[in-house]
Amino acid sequence: MIIELLPNIVKDPGLDKTKKVVAELTRRDCEIYLAEVFRELLEPDCGAYGKLKYGVSEAPDVCIVLGGDGSMIRAAKRAAPRGIPLLGINLGRIGYLAELELDELGKIDELFSGKYAIEERIMLKVVLYRTGREPHTTAPALNDAVVTHGAVSRLVDIMLYCDGRPVTKYRADGLIAATPTGSTAYSMSAGGPIIDPKLDCICVTPICPHSLSARPLVFSGSSELIIEDICSDNVALYLTVDGNETYRLSRGDKVRITKSEITAKLIRLNSKSGSSGFFGVLQKKITE
Repeated sequence: MIIELLPNIVKDPGLDKTKKVVAELTRRDCEIYLAEVFRELLEPDCGAYGKLKYGVSEAPDVCIVLGGDGSMIRAAKRAAPRGIPLLGINLGRIGYLAELELDELGKIDELFSGKYAIEERIMLKVVLYRTGREPHTTAPALNDAVVTHGAVSRLVDIMLYCDGRPVTKYRADGLIAATPTGSTAYSMSAGGPIIDPKLDCICVTPICPHSLSARPLVFSGSSELIIEDICSDNVALYLTVDGNETYRLSRGDKVRITKSEITAKLIRLNSKSGSSGFFGVLQKKITE
């Protein structure tokens, strides 16, 4: 088995936790690839194992991600287009996407014995149409696409269309289009529903709407959503995709959001399919 390992230098600055994962993996029949930048921190501790290689594998069987939900989202943008499944090892607070805690590394045997399932999560295809420019397609979004005024809190005017028909005009701080995976992120904080991640749908949640009638809406995954900037010319809006890609909008610019053909593939170990999983983690989050 060929494994691409993605450490998290922020949550594991000395890579001590990464070394534990490497030590556990090298007891199995596998090759482990890490980026060259980690060589100095890992050697000589892990250099003697032989199965550890520095560089990029052309065709890894699995990508193991150390970190939390943010790390998993960033990894998904790289792995999902190549069809590579992700196995997350949580290094932070309780995360929804990571499968294992650091003290559960022994369960990684199930990865090698085939005792796991692949859970597919929908992603969003986000295309930006700006006046006088070619359409721009962003990286697929696992969580959400957000249109807001930016750093300054100010009511803005946004028009929402579904399949070419107007849905409603929002006067709010912004608008969130989220996948079921992203329903537990910014959308939930803004009052959106928590959606079973296995569902095929897109949720649109207004941020602090200036209307009692403005409520979150859930659309079919086959829908084509258009968010149009209808603010005055002197108001700049921003599109942010999964919290790390940001684009400035002007009046008349549109954001087209549909379900991507690309899906994120998450590895779910058989021994974790009981009380843990999404709803187990959700229960822990709610009672924190």
